[in-house]
Amino acid sequence: ILGTNWISDQFNFIEFVHVLKTSVYDTLWEVEEMANLPTDYFRYIGWEREELCALVEARLRYSETAPSEIFEDTKTYSIDALCDRIRNGPRDLLRYLEIILKAPGAPLISDATIRDYAPEFKHEARRQMESVYNDVFEGIDAFSGAVFEGKSSITIEEFESRFETLRLAEKPPSVSYGQNWLKRAERALRSCLDAGLIDYQAHGRWVTPFHPDYFRFSSREKSRLIRRNSVFVPE
Repeated sequence: ILGTNWISDQFNFIEFVHVLKTSVYDTLWEVEEMANLPTDYFRYIGWEREELCALVEARLRYSETAPSEIFEDTKTYSIDALCDRIRNGPRDLLRYLEIILKAPGAPLISDATIRDYAPEFKHEARRQMESVYNDVFEGIDAFSGAVFEGKSSITIEEFESRFETLRLAEKPPSVSYGQNWLKRAERALRSCLDAGLIDYQAHGRWVTPFHPDYFRFSSREKSRLIRRNSVFVPE
């Protein structure tokens, strides 16, 4: 990144765009040269529901499949019902559809079948999260569960208080508080966001992990509520 910045400085007609996961971004932010970059260099990207609907339409065209062959409601493709459950945009959306369509009896996708196959999707989403993030944030699923302690939602102040209590007690036992992502409550909260484990409330609505506004979160806004993403709440 620093190399491409140097090239852009030498040749004004060349620009570079770097797409980073927030765990990488947070690490780079500790490098002085990166920390000194203007904040307007950075943009957060995500997925709008309209884009997810367009994705489904593109896949239908590619497979030469009529919407009525797969969906009970061919106008919205049950996108709203799906988006309330998924945590990772297109990958989770297509996986959820696949789980339903490959079920015995080849059921159509509807609000009812989305509810019926929620446990199977949760299992797959948890498996993916563990395979992707457990090496980066070891024990993060257990930590997230312990922080919420059975509550459906908590404030940021409650998160910070629970963080300090758990760290002093070294609980849960599967979590090592010597890891970089657990050195501060703010860093732990950011890591839970990065892994898509939580939703947060902004302007009176819950923001889901794949939404463009998700990573604009600021822990300084103490009045905000957070909750465990429904994928990670036990049945």
